[in-house]
Amino acid sequence: MNAITESILKEAADAFAFDRTTGEISRYGEGHINDTFVVWASDKCKRYIMQRINTDTFKNPKELMENVCNVTSFLRKVILENGGDAERYSDQR
Repeated sequence: MNAITESILKEAADAFAFDRTTGEISRYGEGHINDTFVVWASDKCKRYIMQRINTDTFKNPKELMENVCNVTSFLRKVILENGGDAERYSDQR
């Protein structure tokens, strides 16, 4: 994988267009395959996890993300069918 810089991380985080301005970004955990970062809102009231997929390992990142979307959509459907609050599971604070 190519080296990652602070400006690349900020640009990637800003691309998600959260309702808040991006603040501090730092490594999170010690993964063996992907790079994981915690992204704080500038007001420190919310944090997000951002992960860079290792394209040396995952050769088809688009298909990988389509699979993630399919799985999470299925889980949302199951939660709703069972009377659960799907928003509770999708927006952990």
